[in-house]
Amino acid sequence: MSLDVGRYKLYSTWKAIDQRWEETQLTWHDVVRAEFAKEFWADMEYPVSATLAAVDRLSQVLVAMRQECGDR
Repeated sequence: MSLDVGRYKLYSTWKAIDQRWEETQLTWHDVVRAEFAKEFWADMEYPVSATLAAVDRLSQVLVAMRQECGDR
């Protein structure tokens, strides 16, 4: 699997899960949802965003490496 495919899968899966989470607001209004949002859901966005940023940086490094190795 290429890096781009892996990044796309992570991004699209995260967006789908996030959309489903947002949809729960329509029917789930109790304290349990609020606690779950605070204790678990709020902590999920940063690691996913950080991972996507790291993959983007790694992709740039790999492109540069390929260019340098191809020039020799």
